[in-house]
Amino acid sequence: MVVVLWAQPTTHKVTHGDFYLAARWRKEQPALSVAARTTDFTDVLRQDGVTPLPEGSVKLPLVFAGQGASTDYVGLDVRGKAVVVRRNDDVSDRAQAAAAMAAGAKLMLVVNNVDGRGFRAYNAPFSSSPIPLDVGLLSTDEGEKLVRQAQVRGASVTVGSAPVSPYVYDLDQTWHNEIPARMVVQGSSKNLARVDETFDSPAPGSTGGEFRFDWPTYNNWAIGQMMPEPVRGKRTDWVSTGGFNSWSQSAYADGMVFEAGAKTSYRAGSTQSEEWFKPIERPYLNDVCSLPTRTGDHLYIDTPAWGSRNHVGMNQIDGAAQQRQTLYQGTTELGTGTFTNVSGDAPGGGKLPYRLIVTGTRDVTFTPYSSSTRTEWDFTSKATADGSDAVLPLVQIDYEVGTDPAGRAGRHDTLSATAAQLPGAVGAGRVGAVTLELSYDDGTTWHRATCDHDGRYRLDAPKKASYVSLRASAEDSAGNAVHQTVIRAFALR
Repeated sequence: MVVVLWAQPTTHKVTHGDFYLAARWRKEQPALSVAARTTDFTDVLRQDGVTPLPEGSVKLPLVFAGQGASTDYVGLDVRGKAVVVRRNDDVSDRAQAAAAMAAGAKLMLVVNNVDGRGFRAYNAPFSSSPIPLDVGLLSTDEGEKLVRQAQVRGASVTVGSAPVSPYVYDLDQTWHNEIPARMVVQGSSKNLARVDETFDSPAPGSTGGEFRFDWPTYNNWAIGQMMPEPVRGKRTDWVSTGGFNSWSQSAYADGMVFEAGAKTSYRAGSTQSEEWFKPIERPYLNDVCSLPTRTGDHLYIDTPAWGSRNHVGMNQIDGAAQQRQTLYQGTTELGTGTFTNVSGDAPGGGKLPYRLIVTGTRDVTFTPYSSSTRTEWDFTSKATADGSDAVLPLVQIDYEVGTDPAGRAGRHDTLSATAAQLPGAVGAGRVGAVTLELSYDDGTTWHRATCDHDGRYRLDAPKKASYVSLRASAEDSAGNAVHQTVIRAFALR
């Protein structure tokens, strides 16, 4: 369904009622561009679960293969060529791809049979392995133009491939109670911030995705959907600033982890960095995923165990990673779970001490990090007077250490560990400094880390050490505390 919205300029600001009008764009270097003899096809959308053509430009002979069934290739020579097929209800997407691959095609261009464009996965469901074919989708009108050109003798297309865009523009402009006659906004350091992105997935697969969601000021839900993006490499993002929306970014690496960053707003002209899929991974909560809450006497806590930096991190490794969380009131167990969540009922509405213990183990060949974690939260809670939701005061620790793409730091590098309460936590106090201990023998012995004048902790790794494990604690003035141990948090070079 395509919806066209026309907005009539206002002559003055609205004084009766209230409304917002927002425009949102995500712009990046086109992943796939196609040009024929007389036409540049500007709406080609590379599909998910495919293997991109190598970076650069190549000229390919073009062949029309009808509905894209295996029988449509009888008598056609498409080896090493580009084929164009019509999407239809009789031949599935994956069947079309299988037929093109069997015939030796290098690129399959699909004419959509519904309005608009979209991402569809051409690999097997829940698979991290892409098919060995590049696939692009065109709108119906543009696609039919390409079909006509493919039916001309000697037809060819010039194909440009950019598997990794070096930049992304996430742009938003919101007007409140007015619609100006001129709605052109010029991007500059006065309304954009720069974010230097690093993606360092150690998983063997190369597929994944990412998106930066915008949170409008007028509601409490995010707008957007995940898009296929590379899981390794660097990128420069330019993001809109302003008071009408905030942002949150998520990324996933198939077969490893899904990470969700916290809500943030950017300052115009500022520069910051964001890293994904890197050490140190452990249970961490933020304001994008479900906050731990108490409703009446019922406590519900969702604590995914594999977040890096200030990201919530949800496991996507089948069978080789486990977590368990158990909730206590005093010494009485209220509930336990082996997915990511746990819940239980308090013995009464009064203020009582509680304890949440989350353990995680991971044993895979492609990453040795965070092989074992244990996080223990001590907190107090009582029911609100009206029984409404209350965010539980679980102290969070954020770590930052500079590592190379292999997850290794220098033997005398520094790391930071800072603690904070969750937004809106009820019964929270002022959070103190983090106490940090380090181990260079997988937790057999521990050494109190020295904090430099700049607030960072310095490593002092022996020559034979391969990994750094850490044990951190923090407490607030109301007695809420966290104790976190991460074995093989990162490696040494």
